[in-house]
Amino acid sequence: MPQPNMERVGLENIRKGAKYFLIYSVLDIIASVGVFIILLSEFHLPLTINSIVARSGVYAEIALITEAILLPIFILSFLRTREGFKLLATSGRNLNKGILGGTIAVIGYVLVLAGLIALIPVQSQQSVMPIAGRIVIGGYLLSLVGVFLIGTAYVGAGNIYDNKTMKRGGILILTWVLIAFIVGIAHSEPIAIFSEIFVSSVGLLSAYLISSGLGQILRTKQI
Repeated sequence: MPQPNMERVGLENIRKGAKYFLIYSVLDIIASVGVFIILLSEFHLPLTINSIVARSGVYAEIALITEAILLPIFILSFLRTREGFKLLATSGRNLNKGILGGTIAVIGYVLVLAGLIALIPVQSQQSVMPIAGRIVIGGYLLSLVGVFLIGTAYVGAGNIYDNKTMKRGGILILTWVLIAFIVGIAHSEPIAIFSEIFVSSVGLLSAYLISSGLGQILRTKQI
């Protein structure tokens, strides 16, 4: 029985990871729009900054539950991506940053997921919220470092396989990290839902470019 081509399997795994990321981005956009519609029905028109701030707890609870549901898809995306880069590194490609980035991103998002789950039932317990909140923030920052490393690995893979589409997708991932960091440190409840939609839209486009670029590589390169 012939042995599978590890390099090709690695590229296919990275493409699966990109597709999971694309699915996450689409669902996150839909969920964010849904949260906005719920807010409209909850607060009634006209929707003002003061009315949102006054009932920000409603938004926070819905957002926490939504992210706790969607984050496992995000984690699965980076597990696939990490495995793909690991196979490429085994095949002699210098893409070890993708392995390290995948590991860090998974650890970070597991911490975020754990913190969010802890926050859902204890929002009224002020002594517990700071601890869970720090776990979420720490995991979020850690995950951004991981995604940044993955983005550099995507750019590197685009150069190795001479594919501009994948390289552009990697650059967009780096842009996604920068935007997500700015949104995270400048977080404000009234604008959070709109920033989430914008960030997820950038992620959606980057995942599409990466998946398309990998498809081109798998079809045209003799691997």
